[in-house]
Amino acid sequence: MAIPNLPVWTIRPNWAGGILERLEWLTDILPSTSGVEQRRAARPTPRRFVEITVHPTNAERTFLDLILHSMGGETWLFPLWFDKGRLSATAASGQKRIAFDNTFREFTVGGLALLYRDTFTYEVVEISAQDDTGINVVSNLGSAWGKGAAIYPLRRAISGADTSLGALTSRVGESVLLFQINEANPYPEIAPNALLHLGTPVMTIAPNRKATITTDHTRMIDKRDGTTGLVELTDNTGRSFSAQAHNWMIVGREAQSAFRSMLYWMRGRQRAVWLPTYNDDVTLSRPAVVGAVNLDINKIGMGYVGGVKPGREKIRFGSQIVSLTQMGGAQSAQEERLRISAGLATALPKGRSGSFMDIARLDSDTLELHHHADTNGVMECGSTFRAFKDTRTTAGAIYLPIPAAEMSEVPCGQPEFNNPCSPLPSPWKLKLSYIWTAPNDLSGYKPVYGFPSPQDWVGPNGGIVEKGKDLPLDGFGGSLDGPKAIPGTDIILDVYYPDNQYPNGDPGDPIMGWRRIMAGGYCYGLEYYFCAPVSSAPEDRIVHWQVQFGTDTFMGVPSEERGGTITAELPDGTILTTFVRNPTQLFPFDLDFSY
Repeated sequence: MAIPNLPVWTIRPNWAGGILERLEWLTDILPSTSGVEQRRAARPTPRRFVEITVHPTNAERTFLDLILHSMGGETWLFPLWFDKGRLSATAASGQKRIAFDNTFREFTVGGLALLYRDTFTYEVVEISAQDDTGINVVSNLGSAWGKGAAIYPLRRAISGADTSLGALTSRVGESVLLFQINEANPYPEIAPNALLHLGTPVMTIAPNRKATITTDHTRMIDKRDGTTGLVELTDNTGRSFSAQAHNWMIVGREAQSAFRSMLYWMRGRQRAVWLPTYNDDVTLSRPAVVGAVNLDINKIGMGYVGGVKPGREKIRFGSQIVSLTQMGGAQSAQEERLRISAGLATALPKGRSGSFMDIARLDSDTLELHHHADTNGVMECGSTFRAFKDTRTTAGAIYLPIPAAEMSEVPCGQPEFNNPCSPLPSPWKLKLSYIWTAPNDLSGYKPVYGFPSPQDWVGPNGGIVEKGKDLPLDGFGGSLDGPKAIPGTDIILDVYYPDNQYPNGDPGDPIMGWRRIMAGGYCYGLEYYFCAPVSSAPEDRIVHWQVQFGTDTFMGVPSEERGGTITAELPDGTILTTFVRNPTQLFPFDLDFSY
């Protein structure tokens, strides 16, 4: 990119208190009551903030006052003050090469760099190429820069809306300023690979013990308290999930670069590592040889708490990690025996201590890096790791069809033909339901059949329930030459026709729909919807419904297990009749009613 016409921040920080850098990822976490969780990174790179303290003097103090007054809302070209390089050779005016130690730094091709002497003496250059010994710039240098001159990477940044400037004296000012790097903040993501267990990295960077390592144990407990009686607790997981503090002290540019790459790989709270407690949790009471499957340790009370538990079943002995399976018979009253899943790869001497280890991820998406000096010096960072249950398996993508919708001129719910809000092409007048006490496998089964005589299922008007009739569908369009699904529903349309018993009915009337009653993937019944008759003649509202259960096994369910209920119901919920079938009764039953 060309050098933008933006102001450059050139007032140096006071290193007495260091520089605070803050990285902010964003992770979407879906937890569960079992301790399993799903995590998704919501930002491709973290947001980056840099906080500096400045103590400008004389003209520099006045310059800062003018900046805050007139340019506080600007986008700045901000130097990464902690990534300072020094020229290893003089860079003459007019040349395009700047030589310095460029290993493990944040200069980028196409980015900008700042050659710096003081607040009012500097030069911004655009980088065209780089290697470990320096950078090439797009345009010739406008000034000469001697050996040892400072060079910094530049980033676009914005400052806070409100900033305070204190006056220590009439000539010395003090201000704490926070800048947000207002561009993408990529950095190589490199997983720590010094030690792996089951494909997941182990946190091998020991904590800085200048601060206490605290471990908080939290449990997923449901508490029921009616305030007037006893309290009932339900532990959903049978274990605690620890939140363990961890502090790092990183020295040197290469180590800080590797540490930053590890943080970028972790992506805040998204990715997990194995985290040892870094305590002497177990101590061997006897030596363990190569191939041993038992470890004898000084008694720690594991048997008292119920033996091996998740979260305390992994022990790290240096580069060797063992998985506990159960407890064995102790060799003495002062010892306990632990059995491991595989023989030792390396012998362990008596007195060797090990640390428990659990799977954990960062407990916060925000990390603060405290730079006490530039990247050649010391940097500190602190955070907390939270354990979780790592038994979730990644599911494949689930694709569901997107339902199509259309507006209706008829108010939703009004019983009109072709009303999209109605499940049938015309309003139903009667529903018959079969509910079974045992599930049936009806995959591929069509419950609407035609018979030459009314001996199995007989519909209203005495009409036989029939399929396959090429009859017109009033209000639905077309003709029905077999069962037809209503789009967007699980209802199947069919027709029946009246027989000679009731000649008042017209062929093709009424339209009928049916669907299965499903629960847990099993079929527990059938529902039939009748959309007519529209006639008010009493004989058109007589129903003779004959049910044949039979004595054999039906769809994998023996007859003696097929107890059930048949119900006739009107649209307003009125129950016309209910028939409860006793499994010992095997003969046909007739339901006669009118509506």
